[in-house]
Amino acid sequence: MTELGMGSGAHRAVVEFKKIREGHVGLFATHHIANGDVAVALSGRNLQTPTRFSVQIGDGRHADKDGLVEHTNHSCTPSTFLDLSDPKAPRLRALRDIALGDEITFDYCACEEDMSTPFDCECGADRCYGTIKGYRYLTPDQRERLGDRASPWLAAKYAEQEMIPDISPSVEAAPISARAV
Repeated sequence: MTELGMGSGAHRAVVEFKKIREGHVGLFATHHIANGDVAVALSGRNLQTPTRFSVQIGDGRHADKDGLVEHTNHSCTPSTFLDLSDPKAPRLRALRDIALGDEITFDYCACEEDMSTPFDCECGADRCYGTIKGYRYLTPDQRERLGDRASPWLAAKYAEQEMIPDISPSVEAAPISARAV
């Protein structure tokens, strides 16, 4: 168990890594974190290409955040979301009250356009995505349910794409029996 101090001032949060099961570690709260508060302030280096453990902070911009993201597990019903209101200071902000000992999770599909390493989700939520591949693979309904939790750049990019009218000709294949020979 490793205890880490994150952030500063009023947004200081203390979290710890705990083994969940063989080969899997999670990030857990060591004290109460109120809904809307910063659970973890992330710091680290910026990357141009994604890795299995980086987080996407913009179009073609990724960050390796001191190993915290590596151990912050995905959930389709997460306890936090990646707040990019200040792209230079990304942080995980609580979506609900997080009690002492609760796991700190976030929805990878809310910030990753394409997962560098897709995986089968094991969260067990009623509306589980199944395979976690990234935002671009979500249905419009799933994207809508994310609401403000989706990274602003992703939501804007895909909203623009959905507004572009499809001008390709609509051609349906005729049944084989009706085709000219």
